[in-house]
Amino acid sequence: MPNSVNFYVGEMGTAKLDRLREAISYLTLHERSAVLDAIACMEPGEGAGALSAISRIEPDEGARALTAISWMAPDGRFTVTMAISQMDQDERNEVLTRISQMSLRERAEALNATSLMTPSDQAIALSAISRARMLPRVLPRVLIAISQIDPVERSGILGIIGRIDPDEGAEALAVIGDISLEEQHDFLEVIG
Repeated sequence: MPNSVNFYVGEMGTAKLDRLREAISYLTLHERSAVLDAIACMEPGEGAGALSAISRIEPDEGARALTAISWMAPDGRFTVTMAISQMDQDERNEVLTRISQMSLRERAEALNATSLMTPSDQAIALSAISRARMLPRVLPRVLIAISQIDPVERSGILGIIGRIDPDEGAEALAVIGDISLEEQHDFLEVIG
């Protein structure tokens, strides 16, 4: 592993380390290399946060989340993993668990859509999604709709979601998930 990743791993307790090792053991060599390279590019606190988050969820869920992230372009892997690392513990666990419950296609669509946003927008969007009561299959539609609008408007929308009560922001995204992609886009344009 890269030296910086070894450093993050060295800071973990035995229980977390065992879960992380098990999750990583499920990956192919290519997937493992892609994920570790992305984490190695981060600041120490960000890399440690990402690895720590993965070590808290079930190993098979962590493996599926890592696999999905490994399929993205390098820039996308870095920004999505960094956004996840910026959340609090409960949000990270929920987001990674939800990602792991999607189909392969849904995961790829959702993460690629998220990678088009800035890290701060991603963190707000993923944080709200972690609280929203929606099915995993709905999440890609919401993220794709958000990623396709103008970046300035998107930042405004996510800024609003980030400032209001967390449950209200989550509820707003859950509502967006129940309408068509075209309706989602129109709705988000109006909010922006």
